[in-house]
Amino acid sequence: TCTSTTATLECDVLGEIWPLQRQILSSSDAEVGMMAGADISSKMVQIASRSGKDHAVAGCDAHAAVEVFCSAPADKKVHLVIAADTFIYIGALGTMFARVAEALSPMGLFAFSVEDLERSTMRASNFAPSSAFASSLGADNGGSAVGDGDERGHRREMVDSSGKCHVLLDDEVLGAVPGWGAQLLTSTRFAHSPTYIEVLSAAHDFRVCVCRSVVLRKEASVPVYGLMWILQKQL
Repeated sequence: TCTSTTATLECDVLGEIWPLQRQILSSSDAEVGMMAGADISSKMVQIASRSGKDHAVAGCDAHAAVEVFCSAPADKKVHLVIAADTFIYIGALGTMFARVAEALSPMGLFAFSVEDLERSTMRASNFAPSSAFASSLGADNGGSAVGDGDERGHRREMVDSSGKCHVLLDDEVLGAVPGWGAQLLTSTRFAHSPTYIEVLSAAHDFRVCVCRSVVLRKEASVPVYGLMWILQKQL
């Protein structure tokens, strides 16, 4: 996705996601490039289509949109993926990070916001991992016995900036969601911890360019703290 120098664009509003793929493949203006957006809300799709800033807007969820970008040939890989106020609706982000990394061109940027789990005042006081999630890790030891080549997926280890080791199964950090990495708040939105984002970034070959604490909004006059991230895909 490139920033367009055109003031007003002819925007196709797409009710289904796969026509977006045809739009991407037919794009040929290398100088201007193509800007495409997606939102699960039909109202937001209509607003975006009238803004004059996108070539195409699709009504779909974030995962479906990224899948389309992943399917693009190498010469049409995106340069920038922005997820603004999106991940408050998604708990586990491992698959999203993996697919965005696949969709981006070398040195491409991934910019997004999350609610800050560590500073949130809306964490559930009685939070505990669900029994189903705990059993998926292994009843005796939280899944530490899962080895390389286990039929449930590929296991690897990542060390965060504090020196703590984390285990990943395929694209996700074991024990992080629900838990220290992400939680569903009493607001019914998800919040994510800085360490969780840091581990996922390293696991999927992103370099952290920016991590900035911000106030996203206020609820009942109480600040809702968030983090703005800009990651760069490493070569």
